[in-house]
Amino acid sequence: MPTNSPAALGIGIAISSALAFGATGPFAKSLIDAGWTPETVVLIRIAGAALVLTPFAVRAWLRVRDQLDASDGRSMLAYGIVAVAGVQLCFFNAVDHLPVSVALLIEYLAPVLLVIGSSIVTRSLPSRLVAAGATIATAGLVPVLDLKVDGGLDPAGIAWALAAALFLSTYFVLTARSNSHLPQTLLIWAGCVVGTVVVVLTSVSGIMTLHRGNTSVVLADQTFSWIVSALFLIVVATVIAYLSGMLAIRLLGNRRASFVALTEVLFAALSSWLLLGETLSIFQAMGAVLVIAGVVMVQRGASAPEKVAVPDTVPDREPIAR
Repeated sequence: MPTNSPAALGIGIAISSALAFGATGPFAKSLIDAGWTPETVVLIRIAGAALVLTPFAVRAWLRVRDQLDASDGRSMLAYGIVAVAGVQLCFFNAVDHLPVSVALLIEYLAPVLLVIGSSIVTRSLPSRLVAAGATIATAGLVPVLDLKVDGGLDPAGIAWALAAALFLSTYFVLTARSNSHLPQTLLIWAGCVVGTVVVVLTSVSGIMTLHRGNTSVVLADQTFSWIVSALFLIVVATVIAYLSGMLAIRLLGNRRASFVALTEVLFAALSSWLLLGETLSIFQAMGAVLVIAGVVMVQRGASAPEKVAVPDTVPDREPIAR
């Protein structure tokens, strides 16, 4: 057997995970376009995923139950509130107003926001590579937000996408300060459970609205039952995406898995075009290339020995529900 077969298998699995994550937005938007509120779509996804992941989570909990402490509980709580409920509620509200690819690209600016925030707090400059990457990614956002396309992008959508990036940045900081060694399966399940509670509470309090729309959705100009989109979000875009992503990390390591995961933006653009008819202009596509290139530079620079002002806060790969 060739010595590089585990790496080849890992790349294939990582690409499959990125493809599953990338199609999240289009399937979620199909429900939103059918009249379902973004909050309802989030609830369907995370509550359903929590149910499917329960056997895996129980197995993981039995393996580490004697090692768990209060800090692990805080980690699961923070993950559910910030990374699952916060990021998803903001991202799904963003795709209610923006093309999926644009919303995802704005969310991908989280490492850049982290660099800026860290530099302000520590009053120190990042490394040259990190600074250059942040500048390139920010410059790329200008053509991505091309206000001439389709009469201009909705400011509300841009605000929601930036909020998703801020939640993601906050989670990066929380993770960097945590020493938790929770199994990722248990962490994802707990996050989905906590996120479900958060979404229900925001609905009960009147902050957000749960509303079921039409029983049919439109994908690739064909009409399907809403259950098709719901099952995809639960089984493929959450359970399979996360489990395959974790397996890819084991086979490739954080660095290579993180690099392959950036293909999510490409798959999001492709699936949005095929399923929803959304397209990026050439101008926006050029901006997307700059954003991704800048993010790669930030990640590489933040993990280099000479890094400054971004101490271990830009992880190679984190289990973020989007």
